[in-house]
Amino acid sequence: MYQDAKIIKSILWGQRFSGLPTEQLIPVNLGARIHSIRAISREILIEQTFCIRPDLLIFETETPGEKSWSQLINFLKSKSLETGLIAIVNEADSEVIKDLAAARVDSIIKQDRIHLELPYAIRAFQKDETFLNPQVAKILCSFIQNQTSTQPQKDRGLLTTLTNRELEVLACLTQGLNYKSIAKRLFVSDSTVKTHVNNIFTKLNVNDRTQAVLYGLRHGIDQMAADIFQRIEASHANPDSFSSPQSASYSQQSFQPRFI
Repeated sequence: MYQDAKIIKSILWGQRFSGLPTEQLIPVNLGARIHSIRAISREILIEQTFCIRPDLLIFETETPGEKSWSQLINFLKSKSLETGLIAIVNEADSEVIKDLAAARVDSIIKQDRIHLELPYAIRAFQKDETFLNPQVAKILCSFIQNQTSTQPQKDRGLLTTLTNRELEVLACLTQGLNYKSIAKRLFVSDSTVKTHVNNIFTKLNVNDRTQAVLYGLRHGIDQMAADIFQRIEASHANPDSFSSPQSASYSQQSFQPRFI
């Protein structure tokens, strides 16, 4: 069990497809009571969520329903039901991904990688983090990029308040990396990454990783990423040239020519 991790006492898994070995997919040391039900419709699953009031809801997005997932989930949140949300997508459909992002789910994983990704998604929820399947993260990047491709100049918004190291961390988050992978890439500790992420949340006025990623993408962090990662690689190759995380400049002025 992770230090300072959320305690999960109950999990509701609304299955669209039968036969998933829930007991094998959920970490055995979690100690949570698992409610596995056959989800006939999205609406019925949401009703069951109100009845059971689980700490974590795992749902398969192909479950049929009259309303979108974002409508139903936003209704759940409007009732102050503090339930974590892990969405399982069968195919990385861009419309489904956009709808889940609008619903601000905690994690999105792929059905064909469920054995690998579900434990990470659960652990991420326990640590107030978000896990995104890499293919899903790329779709979100493409969506935001297409939304803003017609704009002649990028408004950086609150990204200008971030330090260079915080920009590096945010760029890594948009690539779908978890905290441990970010720490390894930047040669810092997990706790340092978490501190940077909390600072990012505060400066961007967001509450979670998904919101931070979406904000960053809307304001051009994906277009800055190539330069950011090039600087990171250069700092690893020649540490003496980059002794401080602030030494590499990602200022609005230095990146402006890329958006004119």
